[in-house]
Amino acid sequence: MSNDEWVNKDVRVPDGSYLASSHETPGAERALLFDRESGNNLGPAEVRDPESQSDSDKAIRDAILIAVGAAVTFVAVKAPEMKRGLDEKVLPAIKAKWTAFRSRKSDSPATKTDDEPSNTVTRPHLAVVKDEDAAA
Repeated sequence: MSNDEWVNKDVRVPDGSYLASSHETPGAERALLFDRESGNNLGPAEVRDPESQSDSDKAIRDAILIAVGAAVTFVAVKAPEMKRGLDEKVLPAIKAKWTAFRSRKSDSPATKTDDEPSNTVTRPHLAVVKDEDAAA
């Protein structure tokens, strides 16, 4: 039995690379990087002690965990109420607006009527007269 001991370390493995497998210890990896596409040796990986994270790194990690937990809790508690609001208020309002938009869209193209003079175009909000009639 050797005096070797296992040490817990964080190893940085960049995208597109992988750690070499150990030939001596099954399931273990060596801190040696290889390129995924070419298989070329990229050199040793960066290794750090997990306890060496700065206080600001830990504070950021903790804040993110708290924010995610709060968001999940909020959604879990408010989901039924939010769905009810969508079903009762938002969706009917969207349907009403869409229906009004579609009916306005079908009525809005300019149309010429048979009983009007040829120089007049009928629109729901505006009557247009050609310049030659306005001058007369």
